[in-house]
Amino acid sequence: KTVEVYPAPFTKFGVGNVCMNDATQFLDSSISAVNWNWSFGDGNTSVVTNPVHVFGKDTIYSVQLVTKNVFGCTDTSRKQVTIHSLPVANFGQDARCFVDSVHFTDLSLVNAPYTVNSWSWNLGDGNLSGTQNPVHSYNNPDTNYNVSLVVTTDFGCKDTFTDFIRVLPGPLADFSYGKICIPDTSSFIDESK
Repeated sequence: KTVEVYPAPFTKFGVGNVCMNDATQFLDSSISAVNWNWSFGDGNTSVVTNPVHVFGKDTIYSVQLVTKNVFGCTDTSRKQVTIHSLPVANFGQDARCFVDSVHFTDLSLVNAPYTVNSWSWNLGDGNLSGTQNPVHSYNNPDTNYNVSLVVTTDFGCKDTFTDFIRVLPGPLADFSYGKICIPDTSSFIDESK
């Protein structure tokens, strides 16, 4: 009797390490595969060749791909996929009167061992800043400005926080007084606004 031995497929896939909640693209580079069974390590699966999956937790997942060829032979490949933490962007500010500068304070957080190493501010009036804690003067009093901060970690994960500030107009000092004659007293009237 003649016995036929069929070759197994060669299973291989690529994936980059990604940030939590980003779409992760898996790229199949298997040889002779006609069927794909993916297990992403978080309870989700797929049967498409190059799936996209979103991981909702920052941890390490064991991803497995089982392929089958036209002869029904199978092969398996596994990889550890690291999902990196997202930063949480936040800032404070000391909105002041029109004549004062506004001091912004970065209050962003990220889980160790990551660090925030990039700040991108849109100060709401067409001005931008790349410093961690910018100081800025606004030109229009009694105006709301939408200020946004994008922070990026050393791995490249990003988050955005937007808040509005209102720069208040300063007071306008003024007074009036009556006719002053010596030795009479005169009254002064505060007319500040």
